[in-house]
Amino acid sequence: MIIAGCLVVAAFFLFFRLGKGDPVTDEVELAFRSIGYMDFLATPFQTTPLEWFSDAPWWTRLTFHDHPPVIFALGYAVFQMFGDSLLALRSVFAILGLASLWLVYQISKKVLGESVSLIALAIASVNTYLTWIGRIGLQEELVIFFTLLSIWFLIKAEQNRLYFIFWGAGLGLGLLSKYTAGLILPISILYLWYFNRAGLKQKYFYIAIGLTILMFSPVLIYNIEMYRTVGHFDLQVSSFLGQDVSAHWQSLPGKEIGSLGERLASFYPNLWQNDRPLALGLVPSLLILFYLYARGRLEKGEKFIFWTIVLYHLLIVVIGPSQRFLVMLAPWAVIAIAYVLYLIFKKRVRVFAALAVVFLVYQGAYNFQTNLAYGEGSSWLGSTLHNESAAYGYNELEKYLRELLDTKKPSVKLELLSQHRFIESVRDSDFRKIKNNPGAATLIIYDPRVDQVAKLWLYDRRYYYDGWPFVSADEFLQVQQVAPQYFSDLGISDLYYIATTPETFAGGYMPQSGAEEFEQNTFVNQRIKAEKEIPDRAGQIVFRIYHFGL
Repeated sequence: MIIAGCLVVAAFFLFFRLGKGDPVTDEVELAFRSIGYMDFLATPFQTTPLEWFSDAPWWTRLTFHDHPPVIFALGYAVFQMFGDSLLALRSVFAILGLASLWLVYQISKKVLGESVSLIALAIASVNTYLTWIGRIGLQEELVIFFTLLSIWFLIKAEQNRLYFIFWGAGLGLGLLSKYTAGLILPISILYLWYFNRAGLKQKYFYIAIGLTILMFSPVLIYNIEMYRTVGHFDLQVSSFLGQDVSAHWQSLPGKEIGSLGERLASFYPNLWQNDRPLALGLVPSLLILFYLYARGRLEKGEKFIFWTIVLYHLLIVVIGPSQRFLVMLAPWAVIAIAYVLYLIFKKRVRVFAALAVVFLVYQGAYNFQTNLAYGEGSSWLGSTLHNESAAYGYNELEKYLRELLDTKKPSVKLELLSQHRFIESVRDSDFRKIKNNPGAATLIIYDPRVDQVAKLWLYDRRYYYDGWPFVSADEFLQVQQVAPQYFSDLGISDLYYIATTPETFAGGYMPQSGAEEFEQNTFVNQRIKAEKEIPDRAGQIVFRIYHFGL
């Protein structure tokens, strides 16, 4: 009954309002490429091997330039079955999030006992960090899931050694999700050391490692071939090694992680900003575990959890304590907190009951305000993670574009740049399934003062995959000055302009633009009213749609 109740609560936090967050986070950059399983980001600042060669070598298809392929393969499968909807993708990750909580219960039950596992499950079911990562299509949920799944397979291998093979597959899938999943191996050795030392001598354990290497070999081959061809490895490996990649990648967001001292100094402040209840519970729990360890009072299960947390601290200090990396610590932090609460339970039941109720209620309120509520709360009742699921009005614009464009197909397509000719075959594959729709000679002009990640999902996705002609107001004006009849000669007769307002969320990016001049001359001076106004959740108008002809 307790287990079922916890999972129901967790499901509420994971699935309620799952589609509310706008497409303004890194999940879009992953989802955009997943639609056609195409390593292309539509930016000159981070080009890909498909753009470097007139005829891309065979190895460029083995993986992606900045991440291993599982996240893209999963997204591709989801989009093929359900259409390119972020809600569909997030639903799969929410299911994995729920499965991860069940695995937290199973692992903590094995290493620390039934009572601790129930407390851990209760905490995990309302934890802000675990809810957040389960509601967004990022690799860290895959890393968490495959890490926990691999350890669970090791538990099963104590009774049936064939489960070592499943462990190897889990490690392989983890590595193919993100390189940070490599920590599964030392954690697994740590587990075997404490619980199944004979397993370290089992041939199945080493067969499983061979399976992992085989599964990961496409990424190894890709990096070897990339180094032979262009002189550096993929984006992640080359960044870690400090290689010169300026010929291909001028901008590497997220790689400015600071000095070692800065990373150490920001570790817990960042955790505090992202999940205050978790930080409040973890710090004293770690201090108590360290004290008990020094006094020789920890058993093998507690030692396993302690050293696993230490390993995650070391990893995160190396790669930088960003919100995406810190979340990998959350399942193990939850187990550590649960163990300390259990120690209190054994000595002071009433104190435990009071602490448990206060902690769970605070976590739940903090979680709701961070992940589910539309408005921002105070710093004590809401995290900076709220920005990852905020509603700025882009979802409403996406709904409008689906109604306007996705029931038609473009009668006129703009010519691709020479380095993007590989996209023609992607368009011909009709990934978004529009080829049987009626044609429309439509041009969509947009104000470029928008969030650039949202632009990738709303505008670039339709331009590159479908061929819909999208141009910025600046590009339209430049063409009109040189060749006023260019678009009409192409056969375009119907024009839409997507205007922003001062309330439009631009994500800190505000380019110099001629959009205001275009709007003034085209609409304001002629007293043309917008055909449609799109508000954000607060009721502020964030987009205006104008419809006119050439």
